[in-house]
Amino acid sequence: MVFLCGPALAWSTQQNARAPAIIRGLLASTLFAIGLSWYIYRFGVQHVRWLDGLPFELSDVSLWLTVIALLALEQVCFELAYYWGLSGASMAMLTPNLTKPIASFPSVVFLAGHGLLVVSILYLLSSHQARPRRNAWLTAFYLLNAYAVFVGIFDYLAGTNYMYLRHKPANVSMLDFFGSWPWYVIGGDVAALCIIFVMGLPFRKGEEES
Repeated sequence: MVFLCGPALAWSTQQNARAPAIIRGLLASTLFAIGLSWYIYRFGVQHVRWLDGLPFELSDVSLWLTVIALLALEQVCFELAYYWGLSGASMAMLTPNLTKPIASFPSVVFLAGHGLLVVSILYLLSSHQARPRRNAWLTAFYLLNAYAVFVGIFDYLAGTNYMYLRHKPANVSMLDFFGSWPWYVIGGDVAALCIIFVMGLPFRKGEEES
């Protein structure tokens, strides 16, 4: 149902010239509030170690990239949000790593943040306000690996587990299909390449025909 909200929003407001800017602002503001409230909760209520609460998870990065894409229609931010955020948030919603009851604040923020991220990206795409370039899929994959190297080094030095590069999540996830460390990291990277490649196919075909 979440995946239909973005296209439906774009279709329902296509006759209103002022709607795109208003909707982008509302989506960006809501995403910003969700992201900020999560950090306040983590540090103020859960009292997590600051090294464990940094916005280094791919979902965190994707959320802020989406906020920038909504406010400024920045091309690279949208492309990374599309390839990283849409794929990651979709997978997270299909296999959510929830450690609290569904009605708790962390679970609500998790589902609302990932769901609204999907809605925002699909809205920009369906309303033709943003579109990935032909070879953006390759750039997104290269940058994903470069970012993973940075995060992996940070994980090693700080004893953290951002992007699950040191061990898999406790809940069931796609990484379970790829075995133990480091094979699940390699398998996850290959899976990411396949997903990003498929996500880019419609846009490469469209540019070749035009």
